[in-house]
Amino acid sequence: MTIRRRVTGEVRKALWRMRSSDDMAGLLATIRQGLIDLDIPLLYCGVNVVETFPDPPEVTSHSMNPQGEWHRLQSVGAATVYDFWKQGEIVYRRDLHHDDPYGESKIFPDVACIIDVPFAQGTLAASSREPHAFSEEHVELLQEMADLLEDGFRRLAQLRAMEVRGNLREQVWKMRGTTDIEQVMAVVRQSLKSLGIRHINCGINLIDGDQFRSHNIEGGDWQALDVGPQPLIERIWRGGKPVYRRDLEKEDEFNERDTIRGFYGVSPRSVVDIPFSHGTLALNSDEPNAFSEDQVDWLVYLAEGLEEGFRRVDDLRVLEEHNRDLEREIAERKRAETDLESSLAEKDVLLKEVHHRVKNNLQVVSSLLSLRANSIQDEAAQQSFADSRSQIEAMAFIHECLYESPDLGHIDCGEYIGTLAENVLSSYGTDRQRINLRIDVTHQVVDVDTGIHCGLLVHELLSNCLKYAFPEGRSGTIGVELSSLSTGMVTLRAYDDGVGIPLELDAIHSAQTLGLRLVADLTKQLHGTLSLDRVGGTSLSISFPVTA
Repeated sequence: MTIRRRVTGEVRKALWRMRSSDDMAGLLATIRQGLIDLDIPLLYCGVNVVETFPDPPEVTSHSMNPQGEWHRLQSVGAATVYDFWKQGEIVYRRDLHHDDPYGESKIFPDVACIIDVPFAQGTLAASSREPHAFSEEHVELLQEMADLLEDGFRRLAQLRAMEVRGNLREQVWKMRGTTDIEQVMAVVRQSLKSLGIRHINCGINLIDGDQFRSHNIEGGDWQALDVGPQPLIERIWRGGKPVYRRDLEKEDEFNERDTIRGFYGVSPRSVVDIPFSHGTLALNSDEPNAFSEDQVDWLVYLAEGLEEGFRRVDDLRVLEEHNRDLEREIAERKRAETDLESSLAEKDVLLKEVHHRVKNNLQVVSSLLSLRANSIQDEAAQQSFADSRSQIEAMAFIHECLYESPDLGHIDCGEYIGTLAENVLSSYGTDRQRINLRIDVTHQVVDVDTGIHCGLLVHELLSNCLKYAFPEGRSGTIGVELSSLSTGMVTLRAYDDGVGIPLELDAIHSAQTLGLRLVADLTKQLHGTLSLDRVGGTSLSISFPVTA
């Protein structure tokens, strides 16, 4: 399989995993990684999304920096990006140092070239530090990614359409009569906004025998108007198919512009009516060809929801259908719950296998270090290998604990470090008649990352005690404690009653040795504080916050 096929396959997988706009970040990250895998020399990568519903339209940039961090912000060059999108052609600024028609070098001083590849909902943008960085093949790959992005946004639009249909359906089922149309139309208007369908007026033309009544929003309030006979609306309703008048300025057979101007004070250029059981759902705009084919389809989707509501009002049998719908929904929800339980069980099995394999892999690394150490004569180097092996075994031990635990995301830190302390002494071949170990730990559940940090801290602190506290065969006691406070803080303490660490307090914080640098770094990563007490030996305490 070629890299290109693999990358496009991964992007398509990310596309079909999308369930809401919250999943867009995952799709964009997959696209960026794919571009990197395809050796496209990226600096920044982003997607400029054009929202046409506001007036004027807005451009929102989703940009990823070289560190792989996504940021969402209003585009600095929104008007320029909007022009690129409207043109519908790739705009490649090859060398901003010598040709900068849009003044972008001032905004992006570290960028030498930028390319925008338009798609239906915006542009895919890429930049590089080098001029002329993108070859024709790169441009072709970017176009392919833009096409995939278009599919992703189209899928999001479909998901939004399903969501707004659900919201509308919920509202129409609350109707007890046609007087409740105001609440339904509020949902319709919100649905149009969510779907990005720009318009001047939206309304429902209701037909009851020879009576015509229009429900329309004007000045933020819904108004019902008795408009008298409307032959065109009746013809559309009886025809049962959407009728889209794309430009009334060019063709206005029924003099609609004057009629609509008389009712609402505006002269529309385009009008669409979507028939349903009781009339039509109507929208107009002051722009010609204002509604796309997809938008007309979404309006049909909304009109179907309206039809369901009005049929419920007119026909008591719809109540029975409603009950059947509820039964189907309950059955679907039960099936979904069953599927979810099955999925969670499969996830647990997978996570257990992951922890098991990580433990085994770490043990392999430890064994490789042991083999390498056997071929080294230098004692200091051998000790370094031994220290590294012990650290790796400490990390492997937590994965072993998780593999055997019913909770795969958390661990009892007290139990873990107590057992780990025993293991550390054993790994150093400590004479337990000479060195006594005290363990005083409380039950404290932490996540995996915190547990690994605590394990490495215990390993380093006890290793220092064993190396430096009892020279020349001296006897003594070392200990490890774990205590928690109601404030959400936990204190990890390692101590000995030996000669102590041959460093002053500020030397510990400056971390001159590898072991103490590791202790300081781990403490910082836990957002904790490190303190030293040298009275009667050496005591090092780390206090850090934990979440429930």
